[in-house]
Amino acid sequence: MPIDSRSRPIGVTILSLIAFVASPACIVLLGLSFYSIFINSTRPLLPEDLAGWVWLCFWLTLITACSFTLAWIAFAAGVELWRMKSRGRRLASASMILFFLLGIVYLLFRETWWTVLGVGICCLSAFFFVYLQLPSINQSFNSSPPELPG
Repeated sequence: MPIDSRSRPIGVTILSLIAFVASPACIVLLGLSFYSIFINSTRPLLPEDLAGWVWLCFWLTLITACSFTLAWIAFAAGVELWRMKSRGRRLASASMILFFLLGIVYLLFRETWWTVLGVGICCLSAFFFVYLQLPSINQSFNSSPPELPG
């Protein structure tokens, strides 16, 4: 591949598009998680179970922060992958690890829909993590021309 060529491998294009879709999907999954917690399950009541309520608020805050952070990382990785920047490959690799962990969390919910979602997320993230580490893909990011200032 010539040094001036900016051809993007098809897998990188697909991963970039998946990253763009995964960004709002993180927020949708956050909403579905809240729905599952507040509508479909019993939650601690404030006057009777203060410790349970504080524990619930802690986990909800943590889940919300992680979901928004993962959404931002996925969007940034999608942009950088689309531009064939090495930072995008590194961001996408890091986000694949985070998505893999998210898939494991969904596997713990023990409901069929969440289990299927967890397996799908784990499989896709593992596949694309390995794909991004392939020497030919790594070379296509390293051979892109340097960025012009401005």
